[in-house]
Amino acid sequence: MLAMLKKKGKRITMTFGERLRQLREAAGLTQEGLARNANMSLSAISKMELKNIDPSWSTVQRLARALAVGVAAFDTDQAPHAEQMQDGAPRRKKK
Repeated sequence: MLAMLKKKGKRITMTFGERLRQLREAAGLTQEGLARNANMSLSAISKMELKNIDPSWSTVQRLARALAVGVAAFDTDQAPHAEQMQDGAPRRKKK
């Protein structure tokens, strides 16, 4: 689940863990809060975010419910990179 986005001719990759962190922060949750909402351990959340461990499909579903997002939000191929995010939402392109 790596996303490849172009930025000034370079490619930037986003891992599942990076996307999970973006979604968690956009929801205003700590790792502890997400772990509680998803009925998971804090270490499991931390490992997914920091060690880039890809979770099972059932775990993705639990995380999506805990974050109040659809599972499609975890599609890192469609996710904006952190530099394109502002307050958890994609930045609009200036015209």
